[in-house]
Amino acid sequence: MPAPSLVETRRLSMVFPGVAASSLRPGDRARAARTVRALHEVDLRVAEGSVHAVVGPRGAGKTTVLNLLSGYLAPTAGQLLVLGRDVTGQQPEQLARLGVGRSFRPSSVLDALTTAEQVELALASSSADHGRWPPRRELGQFREGAEAVLAEAGLAGQADVLAGSLAPCERRALEFAVAIAPGPQVLLLDEPTAGLGPDDVDRTIALLTRVAAGRTLVLVDHNLYAVRSVADTVTVLRGGEVVAEGAYDEVRPELGA
Repeated sequence: MPAPSLVETRRLSMVFPGVAASSLRPGDRARAARTVRALHEVDLRVAEGSVHAVVGPRGAGKTTVLNLLSGYLAPTAGQLLVLGRDVTGQQPEQLARLGVGRSFRPSSVLDALTTAEQVELALASSSADHGRWPPRRELGQFREGAEAVLAEAGLAGQADVLAGSLAPCERRALEFAVAIAPGPQVLLLDEPTAGLGPDDVDRTIALLTRVAAGRTLVLVDHNLYAVRSVADTVTVLRGGEVVAEGAYDEVRPELGA
């Protein structure tokens, strides 16, 4: 019996409006009112406990999918369901409370804070009352939890290291630590191997495997080696539409790999 869907989209579509002619230079006014169809009737079913990758060429709509799943965009049409509940059009903070977490490109890591401080802030935000965070002097109450999260992310013993001094792979690990700290039920990862060298990609794949244990992950990545290594299901987008879905080997002909 297949695992239940933790996240599901039904005929999800996104059309971006055209640019007003008055805001363009005279030579560019042919672009006015030209809409952009980013997604067209996309159906996704993300099984609980799985790693689900969304891949495709640039402009296929991959990041738009993440933005819709996390509430940073509202769809033009279609539905988004989390745990069977229709959450279409809800704001990011509402979806976060339901257990949807996300990492971002470019990085949201703050160089001037220690690794522990950043995870403490993430823990504090998940327990804050209507967005009111405790002052910095009170973040220490989250120290034990922060150290546990850092250890899971492979950063044990680096709680007092400034983020700005981390190696690229360690910085990526800190991004994961911040994302998993609030305990999301589904974690959305935007290009987790982007900008990394081959050795760091392998380390990040190992980290993704650890992070995925007991969690549901949706990731977008151009690195097909990483996708093949970690994904249970791969959805291939082209021109904003699903052209294939299945295990990596099943969709490989559509990847040109």
